[in-house]
Amino acid sequence: GVPITLYSLHNGAESVVSTLITTAPIAPGHTSAGYHLSMDPMEVTGSTLRLVADDDGTGTGHIEECNEGNNVWVLQQPLCP
Repeated sequence: GVPITLYSLHNGAESVVSTLITTAPIAPGHTSAGYHLSMDPMEVTGSTLRLVADDDGTGTGHIEECNEGNNVWVLQQPLCP
């Protein structure tokens, strides 16, 4: 599987919200089925959320790819509690 980590950026500090490992490999150029990450809404309200594929929660990837720059999705709008 592939590690996927959700980060929260709030007041300049980034922290790991949750990390999961996919149940199957994800081939380059492909996507996977949906996954669920649990979070406490109070921990992420007003934060920018960043979801990173091939990230084990330390910023380290384990899969060599020709394009490492397409593994990130950012949600910048505030969340309500």
